[in-house]
Amino acid sequence: GLTIWVFGLLRTVQYPRFDKKCSIFDFQRQGGRAMTAAELKASILDLAVRGQLVPQDPKDKPAAKQSDIDDPPYELPRNWVWKYGKEIGTMERGAGIKRNETIAEGCPCLRYGEIYTSYPHYLDNAKSFIPSDLFNACKHIKKNDLVFTLTGENEVDIAKTLAYLGDDEIAAGGDLAIWSNHKCHAPYLAYMMAAPSIIKQKAQSATGNFIVHTSTKKIGEVMMPLPPLPEQKRIVAKIEELMPLVEEYGAAQKELEALNADFPAALRESILQDAVQGKLTAEWRKSHRGESAADLLAQIAAERAAGGRARTPAAPRKKEKPLPPITDDEKPFEIPDTWAWCRLGEVLIGTSAGKSPQCNEAATSGDEWGVIKTTAIQDRYTGTCRLARLLPQRQSRHVLSTILWGQKAWRRTTTQENTNGMPYRCWSNWQRHITQRLPLPFCREGV
Repeated sequence: GLTIWVFGLLRTVQYPRFDKKCSIFDFQRQGGRAMTAAELKASILDLAVRGQLVPQDPKDKPAAKQSDIDDPPYELPRNWVWKYGKEIGTMERGAGIKRNETIAEGCPCLRYGEIYTSYPHYLDNAKSFIPSDLFNACKHIKKNDLVFTLTGENEVDIAKTLAYLGDDEIAAGGDLAIWSNHKCHAPYLAYMMAAPSIIKQKAQSATGNFIVHTSTKKIGEVMMPLPPLPEQKRIVAKIEELMPLVEEYGAAQKELEALNADFPAALRESILQDAVQGKLTAEWRKSHRGESAADLLAQIAAERAAGGRARTPAAPRKKEKPLPPITDDEKPFEIPDTWAWCRLGEVLIGTSAGKSPQCNEAATSGDEWGVIKTTAIQDRYTGTCRLARLLPQRQSRHVLSTILWGQKAWRRTTTQENTNGMPYRCWSNWQRHITQRLPLPFCREGV
């Protein structure tokens, strides 16, 4: 759905001469996945600086004369020109402004870090201030000037550029360069400097590993596509029309990614919920009408009355109180007519707390018994196949109770542990609590 949405968005873009071979980003799916919002934004800016975002007007006059460039990066429309950055105005470095020199109120200034954290492509007011004597000693940014960074953490972000559209002059901090006297539409130059083809040139001129540096001289040698001034304004208008839609797309994409991340767990819960409600085996019951769950409960009750499993002398069977009947209010959903509601205590032949022997993380062999560790239950490592390998087949009917007791008891008694890291208090009370209070849907089906 997101890919269709992207193509719907791009129908508003004019690209009659769009050449996929020379484009940095393709509008089609990237490697079997939908484009991200960042890739879509980059593609729009890429079309903008190629003259393929808005139609050209033959009446528009070129913004300047073509520079003597032997090998331009790509072909431009007829009334566009290639210019070196140094030919489009003047570039000069700002003066340093330290963090501890800023004050709450005073003369406005722009610091290096704010370009990366506080502004996207242009600004009209400052967020930091300095004393007047320091302001007078600094280089000033004027309306329609551009300012770009000379230092960055990586090559892609180097020379990030903002257009200043405010009326009052502001001071430029260190590691910043002021680009003035350009006679262009300032927002166009700011967007142009963020286009993939320009970023590539800026990155090639940068030096350094951990901290990347460039200079006004190197940025002045970057080849820049310059459309006529009226088209510069049309390009900016189209970009600013599309960017809110790109933001919506990005938000929708994040929501979809979150849904995809939660889908496996949600699907598992849905399958288990259908299983305990009898929906998973609805078709199976149509051709398998056999013994009901009530009959199986009667067999278990008879076995419990006869003594159930052999118990050790240290753990004799205690006389159990009758379990309370399950009321309609306790039944959370409807179950098939061959099923029955029962208390967990009604289907257990016996329950007991485990021990904490030292063991190795190794597979069993021969007559060795495996150990089900609490962490395996917590992390859901213990599946049906692994339990069959660790436990004798005759105890398979008690696998559910083993998992349930271990998981509930551990979560209830995490703050009360013995020296081996296993719970030892509240076990019997918590055990009785569950057997008395937990209603279960019961069946004979091979769910």
